[in-house]
Amino acid sequence: MRQFFAGDKLQVGSRYYFDRNQSHHIGDVLRMKNDDEVRIVDCDSRAFTGRLFFENGKVGVTLMYENEGFEEPSVICVAALIKKEKWELMIQKACELGATRVVPLITRRTIIRLDEKEISRKLERWNKIAVEACQQCNRTTVCVVERPAVINQLDKYKQEVNLVAYENEDEVRLRDVLDSDRITFVVGPEGGFEKEEVNKLNDMGFVSVSLGNRILRAETATMFILSVIEGLR
Repeated sequence: MRQFFAGDKLQVGSRYYFDRNQSHHIGDVLRMKNDDEVRIVDCDSRAFTGRLFFENGKVGVTLMYENEGFEEPSVICVAALIKKEKWELMIQKACELGATRVVPLITRRTIIRLDEKEISRKLERWNKIAVEACQQCNRTTVCVVERPAVINQLDKYKQEVNLVAYENEDEVRLRDVLDSDRITFVVGPEGGFEKEEVNKLNDMGFVSVSLGNRILRAETATMFILSVIEGLR
């Protein structure tokens, strides 16, 4: 069943009209028809099942019943910026695997650098990718892509468990420290963290963890961590 997000608060028995872009996508791209069932999530993350209707060039949905919901864990993915195609794929997969926020990180070895104009444009695109990915996998919450940050700004994203993936860590394994539903993890750039950066993160309370015997690409490391978190739920 196709899912869409609504910007309003919804209730059973009411009608909701999609905006122009959503209407175009539903009618012209997906070729959906009258009475097709869809899932729609409101601004309070409540999910409903409804039937589509087409009326005077508009597309709407009549809400039939509310779906049973569940509370998703809070998982913040702090990932160093990587090349465009890999970064956008990482956002998409992070959303599918349950990340609640993605924080782009600027490190000493980060290749990608953005000016203020580029950041605004990129954030719009990245959050559009996130919304589409969350709709595709029927999530009731939208993963938000935050503004790029540097290591000194990561305190505000800390939760109950705070981790940094580090290839030189030999003792602490990822699975051994995932004892909470509120997790923030940090993944470095393609060239890895410098030792001073890892020390700084450790001083801030981020525990270094090993992801195994293999050196993973940055985007693969992110997907691996999220998969392990999901598998332990």
